[in-house]
Amino acid sequence: MELNIAGNMTQTIDFMAKMYALDKDYSQFFTPIAITPVYRRLVLDSMMYDLSSFVLALRQIERPDQVPTQYCWVDFNRTLEVAHTILRQKRSNTKYFDNGTVYYEPVVRLVNWNTWLAGRFANAFQVSLGFSLISTA
Repeated sequence: MELNIAGNMTQTIDFMAKMYALDKDYSQFFTPIAITPVYRRLVLDSMMYDLSSFVLALRQIERPDQVPTQYCWVDFNRTLEVAHTILRQKRSNTKYFDNGTVYYEPVVRLVNWNTWLAGRFANAFQVSLGFSLISTA
C-alpha cells in the first residue's frame, strides 16, 4: 500500500515498510497506548478558537443535550443547579463557575425552539428541565 504525496507518483510512502511498523503486541486483551504527557495541550493548542464557527456548529446539533459536558447550572445567574451529585455541585461552585461549558443556557439559546419543541426530544426536556423552568418564571 502506497500513499501518493505529490499527486504524480514520483514520491510515495510504502506503509508496509518495517520503518513504519509499531513495535506493539496486540494479541493481548489490554494493550496500552503510550502518548506524550503534553498531548492534551497540543490538541488544545491546535484547535480552532473561532466563536462564530462554534456557534454555527452548535446550531447544527439536533438537540441541545447532545453537547458532551457535565452541566452544573441551567442559567448564568447560577439559580438552578443541575450537577449530577452534591459533591459535583460543590466542586462546580468553587472551581467551574467561570467555565462556560457547565452552563446549559448558552446552548439552549442557540436552538431553534419552534423546531426543537415540535421534535421527538421535547418531552424529555420538558420533564427534566422545562416544567421546573416554567414554575420559576
